[in-house]
Amino acid sequence: MQSESGVAAKAGDTRSQILGAIASSGAGCTVEALADTIGISRSGVRQQLTLLERDGLVARKALRSSGGRPELQFSLTEAGRESFPRQYSWFSDLLIQTLAQQVGPEKLGAQLAEMGVAVGKTLTTPAASLEDRLATVVARMKDLGYDARAAEAAPGEPRAIEASNCVFHKLAERHPQVCRFDIAMLEESLGTGIDHEACMVRGDAVCRFRLCGKR
Repeated sequence: MQSESGVAAKAGDTRSQILGAIASSGAGCTVEALADTIGISRSGVRQQLTLLERDGLVARKALRSSGGRPELQFSLTEAGRESFPRQYSWFSDLLIQTLAQQVGPEKLGAQLAEMGVAVGKTLTTPAASLEDRLATVVARMKDLGYDARAAEAAPGEPRAIEASNCVFHKLAERHPQVCRFDIAMLEESLGTGIDHEACMVRGDAVCRFRLCGKR
């Protein structure tokens, strides 16, 4: 008897095969075409397509037919196209490495800081309160993949942003100057100085950015 984990793995493999077949088709696939390509029953294909459509990875449209019921064709949504593995980290590392070779380590840090300032300007408005700016920045960091939160401060201590993961971790291990992007972005968007008092690249359990007064 097949284990539950084995059934789940098989279902996941079928799901990947369906997404791959639709991606390869260009225009989209019918249930019948997918069943023939993958080698499973039409009911099995329909079951997986229902789940993929529920998850927003495929969309259906009706095709005109010469007679009888219109035939359904399934194509990938934008989310479906983005579900395929991408080597963003490899490309980012290549760009940083190339830039470091061209300008040197110190200028690399300065350029990354300039980029952080430019991004920070787009996140908040100077008229917003510090608490509003802090909430906006934390929400944006979550959108980018950080497990970020505004850490509660002890009486008399300034607030901080903590993240229990780092979306640049592997990149920052090779190029520590990458952290200057985060610091500059936070300083510009929050309008405060930032003390990078804990860093996962340095071996700490979290990345902690302590707000430390006006810049």
